[in-house]
Amino acid sequence: MQGQLQEKVAILCWYHDNPACEATLQQVALAAKEFRDHPQVAFYAVATDPAPASATTIRKRLAEWQIDMPVVRDTEAFGNKVFQIEFQPSVVVLDKQGRVQIFELGGNPELAKQLSVIVERLLKGDDLAADLLARTAKEQADYAALIAAGG
Repeated sequence: MQGQLQEKVAILCWYHDNPACEATLQQVALAAKEFRDHPQVAFYAVATDPAPASATTIRKRLAEWQIDMPVVRDTEAFGNKVFQIEFQPSVVVLDKQGRVQIFELGGNPELAKQLSVIVERLLKGDDLAADLLARTAKEQADYAALIAAGG
């Protein structure tokens, strides 16, 4: 899969066969439809179900959930080892250089809209992670200044 993601914005959604993952996968699949024919964008559902679950069983569940996305398996807990994904659903967005830009844990009813904006910005070359870190640093500095002033 690594070669398939080179020079692409990649959206990976770790999930397992649990109703809690259905709504998040549907949101990701909705965003995936928007970029279906874009050569620089890839969406994948990453199944973490144990090895006894067959590929047919996994594809059947996705069809029941009305998810039309490519699926890959993570039977060796790669997501946990590399991204510290302990809970599903979890969405990881990588830029064209393979850098993590967004990490979303759990469900979000606005995820499809947010992913569309995120993908568009990454395609333009924006560094969302740097923006988020700078904003967090400013908020922390503002808070420290407020505390120092006795507020």
